[in-house]
Amino acid sequence: MTIDNKKLAQDLSAKISYQPTDDRILVKPLKPIMITKLVPIPPKQAASNIDDAENQEPTTPQKMRVEANIRKGIIIKLGTEYETNNPQGYEIGDVIMYPNFAGFPFELLKDSRMLRRYEVVAKEQ
Repeated sequence: MTIDNKKLAQDLSAKISYQPTDDRILVKPLKPIMITKLVPIPPKQAASNIDDAENQEPTTPQKMRVEANIRKGIIIKLGTEYETNNPQGYEIGDVIMYPNFAGFPFELLKDSRMLRRYEVVAKEQ
């Protein structure tokens, strides 16, 4: 069974009685993007002084699955500015990408974030 994100976003948007102002975008984050990365694993003991640091075993990188520093989200609501000025062509239901710590948690809608236009780095085709 395929979930139509655009339809879900439009249904949710219709139930929200407020509209973000200016260039703000209300986003529902999707699952984190996981990547494989070499992560340095520190030595077992921390050096207590400079002489100990020279004798310590080197840091060894290991492949690990970690959360990427970028995230996908579905646009739920667009700010008032998008009614007259929308060069990116954003629509409710579009999937966009943004840095993990962009915007702020919007607590009036569970698990959502409020972003600014300049925080969006890509739009899924």
